[in-house]
Amino acid sequence: MPSDDTITQHLECHACRYDLKGLPRSGRCPECGLFIAFTLEQRHTDEYFAEQDKDMKEYRERAARADALLAAQESDVARWSALLARWEAIQSRIERVLDRLES
Repeated sequence: MPSDDTITQHLECHACRYDLKGLPRSGRCPECGLFIAFTLEQRHTDEYFAEQDKDMKEYRERAARADALLAAQESDVARWSALLARWEAIQSRIERVLDRLES
């Protein structure tokens, strides 16, 4: 039965990819001599950065959706502004016609 200090799953050495399963966590890789603790720490660091990359990807996707929504809203504002300008021009013409009719 392996002790709590023994690596029970397949774990490749960070430097040489040697399978460290069955070796003590406090030892060294028999192939290259790298401390196994470094490989274990590096694995956690790699997992952390992979999670950060995933979070950043999700953030970028949300930002892209927000940019697209903002662009659509800006387009809507431009259309409404043009429509308002046309309406104001028509209203001005109507007021001039009414003024002439009253005179």
